Parts: sequence; structure tokens; C-alpha cells
Amino acid sequence: HVLKRGVVPPTFHRRDQHVFVSEDASPGTVVAQVKLVLAMTVEYKLLCETSQFSIDAEGVIKLTSTLDREAIPSYTLGVLALKPPLSGFTEVHVSIVDVNDCAPNFHSSSYSINTAENIPEGTSVVRVVADDQDEGSSGEVRYSINSSIFTIDPYSGWVSTVSQLDRETTPRHSVLLSAIDNGDPPLSSTATLVINILDYNDSPPVFAESTYMISVKEDTPVGATLLQLSVTDPDSGGLDYYVTEGDEHSQFAIRSSGQLYLAQVLDRETVDSYTLRVVVTDSKYVVQTVVHIEVIDVNDNHPKCLKSHIAVAIPENVVPGSTVLTVPANDPDLDPQLTYYLTGAHSTHFYFNQATGELKSAISLDRETVGMYNLVAHVQDRETPGWECTSQLTIMLNDVNDNPPTFPTRNYTAAVPEDYPVGSFVTILHATDGDLGMNRKI
Repeated sequence: HVLKRGVVPPTFHRRDQHVFVSEDASPGTVVAQVKLVLAMTVEYKLLCETSQFSIDAEGVIKLTSTLDREAIPSYTLGVLALKPPLSGFTEVHVSIVDVNDCAPNFHSSSYSINTAENIPEGTSVVRVVADDQDEGSSGEVRYSINSSIFTIDPYSGWVSTVSQLDRETTPRHSVLLSAIDNGDPPLSSTATLVINILDYNDSPPVFAESTYMISVKEDTPVGATLLQLSVTDPDSGGLDYYVTEGDEHSQFAIRSSGQLYLAQVLDRETVDSYTLRVVVTDSKYVVQTVVHIEVIDVNDNHPKCLKSHIAVAIPENVVPGSTVLTVPANDPDLDPQLTYYLTGAHSTHFYFNQATGELKSAISLDRETVGMYNLVAHVQDRETPGWECTSQLTIMLNDVNDNPPTFPTRNYTAAVPEDYPVGSFVTILHATDGDLGMNRKI
């Protein structure tokens, strides 16, 4: 274009200018005003890629929406003054002044860590970080914690112990973390920190009893639980049990649950009691207790007759109550209380002394009536019905001269001549005697 003489293009007082606007300025706030050297009517336009500013016919630049310094801290606005075909240009640099509108922000709303209970006091366990996008003191963060067990460095965010940890007392700590900035007014935020205390074997196991006393029947089946050992251990590790003394033949064993059980059959007649020394260990500590086991008898043994056959000979004139013989028998069971009885013909002629096994005559015997007895002696234990054994008994009666000779008739008659010589045969007299041998000779 060919300009007419005396026509001047729009010219701004400044080629550029710098202004500052608080980020909390509301829409409509005047940011700046551009001015021309010569007053003239022009059209102003903003040359920028934002709609947050506007310019009016007087060159007044205003906010059209809210600002966020943390998102865009500054703007450069190109201002064009149009007086066709001429124009002028200037730049307005807008710096956003920070206000404390951002609270500190933890990287996580909750933290969870594990730490051993045996760490020394003052050990750092975790670092937490909270960011604040504000500038200057408004962006400076200080940390705090609501705990008497832990402390936090207010500047670095390192969390440390201030006393000895004890998982057995408190296995888990949940504390509140706070982050606050130095703005005016200050803003803050919180996060949760969960600290799980890992067990360290610092407590020995403890038996509930220093001595246990139990009774067990000798016919208890293998595998049966005899006793539940009660053990407490504040630590979380496993426990191992062992029988260290008093079980030479491995009659007993202990499950991992602490159950003492029968591993082999019992026999009271062989061993009637046990005293076991039992230990429990948590791999560091070893603790012991004593278990006394009394084996209770059951009737698991037959009586044993020591002689299968007993033969005796006794005079037939023994008085009632006399001892005829003894049936020897025993029973390994405890207090078997053996009882004796007879079977066989004429068994009522005798009776047993139940305490000694002695067979006694019950009546006056008579060889001439019963000369020999064949009887069976039965020996039974206390149970009903119970086990029993038998002995064959042969009792022979020896003769004694207890029978006078007897004539078959009380009167005899014979006739002889009166001149019969002395010594002549008159008649034969017959008499008998029930005894034997010499005792029957007449």
C-alpha cells in the first residue's frame, strides 16, 4: 500500500511490559492496559492461544476465567493494534503470583510396611513424601505423626522408632501421618501408615504344668491320644516336641499339636508305670516338663494252673475240714482274686479254701463207699464270665481198720455125737470184713 503523507501507524508506548496477577484473581480483574503514543481509533486483538484474557477498545486486558499457577505459571500475550492498512504490535508478559491454594499431597493415601520387632530404638523404617505445588513458603512441607512408639523427621519424612517394639504386645501399629505447609493460612493433608511387626524369637515357650499325672488302661489302642500338652509361646514360630527320657522302648510319641499318644501296646504286667521327660523347643529355647503315666490293669491274662494233674492218697478217716491237697495257680493280672470250684462225681465231698487254693474234706470219708475220686478243679479270675484254667484231681482213700468182721447170720446150729473127741470138726463159721489187706484178715 502507498501511504498518504502524514499517516502514522499505531505505535505502543512500550514494545513489551511485565505484569503480575495473583492466581486467585477473579474473572473481570484488570490485568494491564496498553497505550498508543498517539491517540487514534484502532481495533485491539490478542494474539495468544488462551481464552483466559480479553481486551477491550480501550486496550484494557482483563481475566475471563480463573487462573492456576501450578498449571500455567505465566502467559505472553501478543497485542495487535489495527488501523488498516496499518498496525502496531506489543507484548504483555503476565506472571501468575502464587497463593497457597494447594495442600500437601502424599504420594499414597495409605502406606503399609513390615519391620522386625528386634530392631534398635531409633531405627528408620520408612520414608514418606508429600508434595506441595505452591511456591515459596507455601510449598514448604512439615511432617508429624500421632504415635508414642514412632517419630517422624519433620523435614525429610523419615519414620523411626523411639522405643523397643514388641510383637507379642502389639503386632500391628496404625498411625496417622500429617503434612502441613507454611502458607497463610496453612493447608494440610493426612495419610495412614500401617506397620506390621515381624516376629523375632525372643520369648521361650511355657508349659501350663511343670508335672502331668495321667492314668491309662493297658488295653488302650495304639494311636489313642493320652494327653494334650498345653504350651503357650508369644512368638509366632512353630514348636517341636520330644520325649527325651523314660521311654526306652518308644511306647509314646507326640504330635506337632502337642498331643501325647500311644505308639505301641502297653502291658502292665511288664511295666506298670512310666515317668517321661518331655521337651518343647521353638528352635531357640528348650523347655521341659514331666509326665507320670500309671498303667491301669485290665483282665488280659488267663489264670495258670501250675499242675495239669494232681494225684494224692489220704487215709479214709481224715476228719472233715482236713486239707487234702493244694491246687497251685497264678494270674499275672493285678489282684486277680482267683476263685476255685470242683466238678465231677461226689465233688460235694470236698470244698476249696478260696484264699489259698487248698482242697479240704467236707464230710467223713468212707473208702468202702467211695474209694477213689476223679474230679476237676477249676480256677477262675475275678471277671464274670472270666478266664479259667483246670487241673485234673485224683484222690485215693487209704484203708484204715474201721470195719469189724461180720457173720452172715447171728445164729449157727450144729449136731455132734456126745462122745465126739476133743478137736473134732463140728462146723464151719463164715465172717467178712470190709477193710483191705491185713485189716480184713479174720
